[in-house]
Amino acid sequence: MLGVLASVRELGKCEDNVGGVGGSVRELGKCEDNVGGVGGSVRELAKCEDNVGGVGGSVRELGKCEDNVGGVGGSVRELGKCEDNVGGVGGSVRIMLGVLGEV
Repeated sequence: MLGVLASVRELGKCEDNVGGVGGSVRELGKCEDNVGGVGGSVRELAKCEDNVGGVGGSVRELGKCEDNVGGVGGSVRELGKCEDNVGGVGGSVRIMLGVLGEV
């Protein structure tokens, strides 16, 4: 699945662009991160797993978030449970709630 173009969804279960370039944009739904590719994903609401083994983190405003693991670039969250960047380059930026320093 080597693709260059990402997908845009507003509602529903969404799987990320895998093995390609460019992430996906979702507003609502269960989302898995871009895996093994370049470019993270943008979500506003939903359970989100971070970009793993790729380049570029993810941006979330609300929801349970795991950090970028083994990649380059952290994540930005404003609200929610967040774990730190592990084994990668670049930390995370949080503004409110649930800031954990454990690695």
